[in-house]
Amino acid sequence: MGTTIAAVVTVLSALALYLGSPNCVWNRTARPRPAWSLAGGVAAVAGLLLWIWLLGAGAGISVALATWMLALVLLPYLACWLVSARGNVRNMR
Repeated sequence: MGTTIAAVVTVLSALALYLGSPNCVWNRTARPRPAWSLAGGVAAVAGLLLWIWLLGAGAGISVALATWMLALVLLPYLACWLVSARGNVRNMR
């Protein structure tokens, strides 16, 4: 149960960081949104601390980084897939 919560918090932090990015496909404006970036940073620290508490320092840092990397790589592809499925391909940058 604890690892599931840590994974969800870590993935949500990556989602918030992606939503705060100017490269976000879901963001209608090209401006970065600092509130999303701040929320993503806070959730990233919380996720990292959860993983460290559950697995120890070395394994916790490794698993947190691996989860962030996986989520941050997959989110743009997921966004493009969802936008193209709706037929809004022209709105993508």
